[in-house]
Amino acid sequence: MKLSIITFLLCLGAFADGISVQGHHLSNNKRFLFLEESADKSKNIFGIRYSHIEKALVEVTDDNNYSPVVDSISTLHLGGLYKIDPTLAISAQIGVSEVKIVGEEEEVGVGDTRIQVVQSIFEKDGYEFSFAPYLELPTGNKDLFLSNDSIGIGTSFLLGKSFDQFRVVSNLGVQFSSGAKYRNINYSKQVNGGIGLAYDLDESSNVSAEFKTSYLVDDSDSFFGPGDLMASYNNWRNKSNSWQVGVGLGKVEDVSDVSWRFAAGVNYFLDTESHKYEVGNECYSRPYSVSFAARPLRPGERPKMEELPYLSSSKRVIPLLHVGESTGISSGTPYVKDSQVVFAVDMFKLPARSSVVKLNSLRLRVPLMKTKRNADPIHTELVCEYKHKLCFGEWVESKSWSGNINKKFKNAAKGDTQYLRENLLKSANEDEKNENLYYSKHINIDLKKSWALSLSEFKDIIYSEGETFKTFYFVAADDLFVGSNTHLDIALEERVCPK
Repeated sequence: MKLSIITFLLCLGAFADGISVQGHHLSNNKRFLFLEESADKSKNIFGIRYSHIEKALVEVTDDNNYSPVVDSISTLHLGGLYKIDPTLAISAQIGVSEVKIVGEEEEVGVGDTRIQVVQSIFEKDGYEFSFAPYLELPTGNKDLFLSNDSIGIGTSFLLGKSFDQFRVVSNLGVQFSSGAKYRNINYSKQVNGGIGLAYDLDESSNVSAEFKTSYLVDDSDSFFGPGDLMASYNNWRNKSNSWQVGVGLGKVEDVSDVSWRFAAGVNYFLDTESHKYEVGNECYSRPYSVSFAARPLRPGERPKMEELPYLSSSKRVIPLLHVGESTGISSGTPYVKDSQVVFAVDMFKLPARSSVVKLNSLRLRVPLMKTKRNADPIHTELVCEYKHKLCFGEWVESKSWSGNINKKFKNAAKGDTQYLRENLLKSANEDEKNENLYYSKHINIDLKKSWALSLSEFKDIIYSEGETFKTFYFVAADDLFVGSNTHLDIALEERVCPK
């Protein structure tokens, strides 16, 4: 006989002849309902969450039949997190539950108290790794399966990775108690794990999917606990709070039936100013750097021709291409002819504008290739951020192109005209028939220097769409093939002050 708890996390303690079904714990982040990750960097948090679990505790027989022990449990979770410094936080939470035991009336009771410390180990290149030990205090009602009447200890390792609009997190941990059991089942050792994927819909909301399970280590019969799958919508558009809502399913090992659960909650951010910590009596600066990948334009983002440096005319049609797209292939080499390649770069998780004190670099890393035929001009290539008309490169000046130049764009454009001439067009490879010259280089241009803008002007550009999100729109013309492995790197310094 096994006992299965259909929750996200078992809550076990020492010297108990019972088992806790209070398993939904508050997450102290805005992107996931139950999986943990490094807490929001600038926030002290107070959280309220409601969760409901059907078939919260079931007894499974050896022939894989089951009977409910607890029909349902509904819990109001209360908790908070305090940032001690930028890498260290402490949190505490407790729940009040309405429990429906089979054959009995619904009763209300208090659950155990969890105290947890989250210590960031490193954060680099989009990766985050943290260590999170915790302590379970037996403040709950054992008769309602809300406590083990004992102290439990555990720890989790939290790994996160952000790339483009996605974020992946994983939790892996262990929990120990010296004698927790229910009837003849010993739950003193557990291995807990989970993985989640979030997709940012915009700069202030996402959808996420989470899976979590436990491996229960018994000297006589080790087995997997139930698996839980949860989908949620998470929103932090309001700077003072975030809210989340989700539904999911749980399944017991070797049992075909599934049960459902629901959760919703709000995290209130108690800090009103971003990037401030109590780390001393004086403000200090720290570096911030991140890389963002280019993407094709979405259907609704397709630019109007008058927004671009060159226009189609009756004599010459100038098509729009995406990154990695060519107009043809010669001797196995892709090339672009008389076209404009457009692409976008989304910048997420930027520091607040008010905290940025220095922009060290804004670099565009892009693999470019130019194919030159004998009659073609060599220097006339151009790359621009076309929403702000910031460019580097040179225009086509021949009379045959006079009807294709967007004069309004050209007159407003700013930037370095010599960069491509000096960095791309210095060496060439001939094709097998000696007809074309190929200029190919993975350039790495500092747009800060090329565009020659002040810090305040860069802030106006980077933060023109909001406090933490910006999309740049680029165009390369007119004979440039742009590889798909294109990135935009930003390195700056932000000011951090005590409260």
